[in-house]
Amino acid sequence: MAHPGEDALKLLYGLAITHQKSNELDKAIELLDGVCDLSGKCLEEFDFRNLEIFERRKAVKALIDRGVRHHKTALLASTVRGS
Repeated sequence: MAHPGEDALKLLYGLAITHQKSNELDKAIELLDGVCDLSGKCLEEFDFRNLEIFERRKAVKALIDRGVRHHKTALLASTVRGS
């Protein structure tokens, strides 16, 4: 029998994916944090969906980190050229 929170889990996960595809990564990671918590309560420990959710969160976090590194590099390059 399905856990009552599974419908909310599916909707929130779908919304997180939509934000990721729209390149709204901060919103996506915020939703994925909640989805990770909810999946721990709704799904069995070894359910493949848990892995999918956690891997997507990891991928979005990596995209955010890469964007931050790129921004820092670009900022440094612009200040060095301006000297």
